[in-house]
Amino acid sequence: MSRYNTISVTAEVDIDDVINELDDEDLVEELQDRGYTCVKGNYDFEAALTKEEIDLLIAHIDIRALPLDWEWKRIRDKLMTMDYAK
Repeated sequence: MSRYNTISVTAEVDIDDVINELDDEDLVEELQDRGYTCVKGNYDFEAALTKEEIDLLIAHIDIRALPLDWEWKRIRDKLMTMDYAK
């Protein structure tokens, strides 16, 4: 027999009330903590790389005749992260 009682509570929250109480910095920080990237202003999605373009860049790095130094490896790792994030 438990000494504690379980109480269930249901609440309705209007999201507009919550968002209007927070400032932009709080919202950006919360989103970044959840792994999102925030961009202020209008983001040009046409300028973003497509998966095919990322694959092409990775292929060009991989077929270089010169050995990869740490800078090229870092760029390749970033491209790989972008490629698998899509």
